[in-house]
Amino acid sequence: FNGIIAMTFGIASQYKNKAVWIANRATYQEIAQLVDNEGNYLWTELRGNNATGAPKQLRGFDVLEQEAMPAIAAGAYPLVFGDPEGYMVIDRLGMTVTKYDVDPGTNILKFEMRSRVGGQVLEPWRLAAQLVSA
Repeated sequence: FNGIIAMTFGIASQYKNKAVWIANRATYQEIAQLVDNEGNYLWTELRGNNATGAPKQLRGFDVLEQEAMPAIAAGAYPLVFGDPEGYMVIDRLGMTVTKYDVDPGTNILKFEMRSRVGGQVLEPWRLAAQLVSA
């Protein structure tokens, strides 16, 4: 939990007004299960659950779930904190739509849509990532 606290100090103050936590659901579950020596849960904002039962905030900042984030494992970065404007998602080729006749006798059509996207950290000083040690 000390690493989580350190992450909130890992970015400059001017980026904290838009800062959020980003991780997958399993990572948040592991954080939620952290306890002190007396068995008290460290993630105290769990009392303010939303309708889905997921916590709204961690250390006073909004929690976003992203299943594409890596799981907790040695050498992985499963938790990110910071201003998401430091990361850019790019539409690589645009969307393509292909139409198929499934059964010409019934006028049933099938449409296949594809889109290729990419992403890149453009301003790393806006983000802090938690490295899991071996």
